[in-house]
Amino acid sequence: MAATPDMSAIINSFVEFGGQIINQKVLDWKKASDGILIRNNVTSGETLPKRTANGQPMPYRAQEDFTVSGTDNGVKYQERTITTYQSKWDFQLDLENFRNTELHKFLTDGGTEAQAINAFMAEKYLEYIIKTMGNGVRNASGTTAADIFNGFLNVIASEITALTVAPVTTGATTSTNAVAAFEKLIESCSTAMFEQGGILYCSYKEFFKFKNDYRTRYTFLFDPNKREFTMDSYNFTIKARSWMGTSSRLIATVADNLVFGTDSSKLAMYPTQNLNLIKNRILFPAGCQIADLEMLQVGDQV
Repeated sequence: MAATPDMSAIINSFVEFGGQIINQKVLDWKKASDGILIRNNVTSGETLPKRTANGQPMPYRAQEDFTVSGTDNGVKYQERTITTYQSKWDFQLDLENFRNTELHKFLTDGGTEAQAINAFMAEKYLEYIIKTMGNGVRNASGTTAADIFNGFLNVIASEITALTVAPVTTGATTSTNAVAAFEKLIESCSTAMFEQGGILYCSYKEFFKFKNDYRTRYTFLFDPNKREFTMDSYNFTIKARSWMGTSSRLIATVADNLVFGTDSSKLAMYPTQNLNLIKNRILFPAGCQIADLEMLQVGDQV
C-alpha cells in the first residue's frame, strides 16, 4: 500500500520557508538587476528624493545674494513616489493527482518536496513580475500579471503625455539604420549621463536589428554569450532585456534610475488544508518608478 503524503509537513514547510524562499529569489535578482535599483522595503508610497542646488558661486561682494529671481539659494528637493501594489497567486495541491506517479514518493516526505514546490512557484512568480515590469498597466479589477502595476514603459508613456518627457525622434529601426537610431538617442543625453556612464535598454527585437546593422557596417561579430554591447566612445552599454517585451521603445538612462519596489515583510505564503486539498496563496507586492527624469532619454517608437 502506498504511503500517505504528510499534509501537515507540506503545509508547515509552506508556512516556515515560503516567504524566505521568495525573499531569497528577490535578493538573488537584486544582485544581478542590470542597472535597475531593487528596493525591498517599500511598505507604502515612498518618495525618491532628488537634491538640487539653486543658485551658483559668484565673485565676492558685500551685498547679500540669498535669492535668485525671487527664489532662495540652497538645497531644493524634488520628489517622485514609488507605490507597491499587492498581488496574489492562488494555487492548490490535490495529492490524489499524484497517487500513481513517482512524485507521490517525494510527497510522502512532505517538507522536502514542499520546499522544491516553494522554490519553483517563487521562481515562476518572479518571471511574471519581471514581464510586468515592462508593459504592465495597473488595473485593480484585472485578472492577469500585467494588471498588477504600471511597468516602466507605461510610466514613460504617461510622462510623455504629461509633457514631462520629450521623446527623441529616432524613427522606426531596421537592420540597415538601427546603429544611427541608437546613436542618435545616446547623443541626445546630457553630459551628466555621459560622465556617469549610461545604459540603453531595448527589446531583443531591436537589439537584433542593431546587431545586424553594426555587423554589416563594421564586420564585427558579437559575443554570442552576451545580451549587451558597449558602444564605441560613448560610455554607454546597450542591454537587451526580456522585460522590454517586443517594444520598439529605446530607453537611455543611468544605473539605479529605474526603480522596482517590493515589501519583503509582505512576501509570504498562506497555506490551508481543505478536506484532502492544500490551498495556498502567495502574496507579492510590486511597483515601478523612475527616480530622475533628467537622467532619462527615450525614443519615439512604442
